[in-house]
Amino acid sequence: MRLQQKILLIILPLILVPIIVLGIFAYKNSLDVQEQLEEIELTADIQYRVSQVNSYRRDIMAAMSFLASNKQFPLALSQSSNRNKVLDAEKELRHFAYSYPDSIQLALLDRQGKPIGVHKSNKFVSNPLALTDRVEWQLINQDRRAQPLIGIQQPIFELTRSPRKRVLGFINIILMPDWERKLKLMEHHGDKFMISDLTGNLLFSYPEGEMGSMIPSNAFKKLYNATKQSQASMFQLGSNQIHFSGQLISGQYLFLYGKDKGLIKENKSGITWVTLIIVLLTIAMTSFLVYYSINNLVILPIMQLAQAKQKVAQGQFDIKLNTESHDEFGELFASFNVMVRQLVVYREKERDGRLRLEYKVKERTEELLATNTALEASNIALEKAKITSEQASELKSAFVANMSHEIRTPLTAILGFTEQVIANSPTNSQQLDLLGRVLSSGKHLLALINNVLEVSKIEADKLDIEVTKVDLFELFNDVVGLLSTQASDKNVDFIFNYIYPIPHYIRTDSTRLKQILLNLASNAIKFTETGSIHIDVKYLPEKSSIEVIITDTGIGMSEEVAQSLFQPFMQADVSISRRFGGTGLGLVISKNLAKILGGDIRVTSELGKGSEFIFNFKVTADNKPLGLELINSLIDLATDQGRVFGFSDEKAKAIAPVSELSGRVLVAEDVEDNQFLFKLLLDSLSVDYEIVSNGEQAVERALTDDFDLILMDMQMPIIGGLEATSLLRQAGVDTPIYALTANVMKDDMQRHLNAGCNGTIAKPIDRKEFISIVQSVLGQRKDVEYLALPQDKLDKLRHDYLSQLPAQAKLISKYLTDMDLLGLMAELHKVKGSAGSYGFMVLSSLAGQVEAFCLENKEDELFWPDLKSHTFTLLDTMKSVINAEGK
Repeated sequence: MRLQQKILLIILPLILVPIIVLGIFAYKNSLDVQEQLEEIELTADIQYRVSQVNSYRRDIMAAMSFLASNKQFPLALSQSSNRNKVLDAEKELRHFAYSYPDSIQLALLDRQGKPIGVHKSNKFVSNPLALTDRVEWQLINQDRRAQPLIGIQQPIFELTRSPRKRVLGFINIILMPDWERKLKLMEHHGDKFMISDLTGNLLFSYPEGEMGSMIPSNAFKKLYNATKQSQASMFQLGSNQIHFSGQLISGQYLFLYGKDKGLIKENKSGITWVTLIIVLLTIAMTSFLVYYSINNLVILPIMQLAQAKQKVAQGQFDIKLNTESHDEFGELFASFNVMVRQLVVYREKERDGRLRLEYKVKERTEELLATNTALEASNIALEKAKITSEQASELKSAFVANMSHEIRTPLTAILGFTEQVIANSPTNSQQLDLLGRVLSSGKHLLALINNVLEVSKIEADKLDIEVTKVDLFELFNDVVGLLSTQASDKNVDFIFNYIYPIPHYIRTDSTRLKQILLNLASNAIKFTETGSIHIDVKYLPEKSSIEVIITDTGIGMSEEVAQSLFQPFMQADVSISRRFGGTGLGLVISKNLAKILGGDIRVTSELGKGSEFIFNFKVTADNKPLGLELINSLIDLATDQGRVFGFSDEKAKAIAPVSELSGRVLVAEDVEDNQFLFKLLLDSLSVDYEIVSNGEQAVERALTDDFDLILMDMQMPIIGGLEATSLLRQAGVDTPIYALTANVMKDDMQRHLNAGCNGTIAKPIDRKEFISIVQSVLGQRKDVEYLALPQDKLDKLRHDYLSQLPAQAKLISKYLTDMDLLGLMAELHKVKGSAGSYGFMVLSSLAGQVEAFCLENKEDELFWPDLKSHTFTLLDTMKSVINAEGK
């Protein structure tokens, strides 16, 4: 397709579409204007005819008003028995009637409408028509005449100068105007005119007889409402639609003037054809002008330029275009001519340039080869550096794991022997103290190893969490139980407070959450010598997170120290480390764990005044849906199925005494100290066991004898634990096998499971965990608490405490009524110290809050109303505890 055709295809629609749109708009607008003109014309026509009628009526009424002022009429009415007076009045009436040829009757009536004198000029009126004294005129259609008569009445007043003149009678005139001539109804073909009263009765219509004697009620309402709103309306007359415009006159009659809708459509069709012709002519002329203009102004110059370009491409440089035109094409042609001349010059220069370029390309190529060689050497060095860095990271992790194993192996024997000796209750108190110090130092060393391992996992991004559904109140109860003991040992007040509502259950890693809470709160207790520790827990629904605020009155820290607080191995200064101990890893681990749980830790502190740690974490750490069950108060918590107070059935089972076990245990351990420890532990459980020193012996004994449990050390001479376990599983041995190892990273534990182990027992050995695993295999019981109290004794203690609780509640109520603050505080202190010992942590916490409120406000005499409110909450909670436990 040629450019000429393309331009036309592009430009013509851009021109023609707006023309067509404008033509349609003009057509529709002309129709609207025509309709508006028709309505305006109808309105003007009806106004003209109404004004004609009003003008005619006002002229007659003005003349009659002048006639009524003649004194002959009051005299004739007041002396109606005097015939001369009546004749004089009739004479005046006759003279007036001669002046108005449309009048057919002129009468003088008394107050009762009885004629006194009458002048008739037409036989159609038989009797004078008396109007009411409030109507000045009316249309009369006697005997259903084609054209109505006009009756006008003027009152006659008595001859007196009093402002209140009495009406003696009326002058009544009846006129028969030529309506068609007076209203000019015959001048326009197709015009319709109607006069009706306000009930729809037709008094006059033109053309005569087309519209009957009455307008249908629905049509009359439509016409009447349109007239009141000064709008036109449609009226169906036979098969034709009449466009009417109306006007009320004197509030008595409706004048309607209309035109046939068909005549209006004929006018509109003429406008349609005119508009269509104009649009078509515009399109044709525009297309021709566009084609002519584009062809002469654009296409021809472009064709000249294209032909010149082809000649230049063929090597003809003697081309010169005409530059006489002074438009853009003239400038383009001039530039083309200059370009051709420059091409001649450039061809000469191009030969020299090509030679120089070839030389430079060769030179740059040699430089590029040298650069590529250097880059390749740099890449090789970077790859080596990367491999070295990765190897260093792996070596670091391996070193940390090895060191952990090497430290945990002797530490297993140290802690195990120490616990066993303490369990045998030595009589020498000094020895018992020294053993306690050894055990404490060993556990501190174990905690340090665990912290270093966790920091290593965090740096290697290998720290995983196990998200489960967690009872938030049970978790905080466990934490508060541990922290309360620490605070009590330092004689520091410990206040724990829920800011309700709080979610009952959340999804998180309970172990990691406890680790963070214990770390932050233990630090607060450690660095606080006097004062108190406040822990507030609240729910932030807009962030779907829990916020824990831990405030202490300890030594505090400066802003510079606070900024570096979460860096590894950082503490306030050397004196702090010497005085309080610690490695500075706890807060680093806590902050990273908080981020893994979807939150963070912030700190604000002032030196010498204390610190405030704000820890928040997500309600759902894995973003899985969780239906929130909100607890709104302590009473709601207390009445929640009685679960929060006391122990559940599972808890009761967990503290059941250890039962006798049956079965044989094979222990594979190469360290003699650890062998002795396992002997002591297994002897205390009264089970049969056999101990071997390497994996080869373990495989041999397991294949030749029957065992119910195998405890396999992972690092042994001859055959290691992983290899020995794999051999046993391949031989078909399905005896439960637990790995004994100091390597407790997730990858290590997964290797144990892949080799065939049922689980892992970490070194140093935790006696409770060890006994629980042995009993779960040999005695089919889980989560056993070592040396726990018998259930019957616990039940008796709890029953005794609950039995005295109602009396204690009455005593608190009595002290509150008597306003005995000392007695009340004493009882509150008893509840605070005793309730938690029997598992009622919420009751203990609430009593502690009321006691703290008394201490803070006891100097204020006006604090009793608030104290009563707090105490009543405590009493309601005590009742809930009693009712829940009673059930």
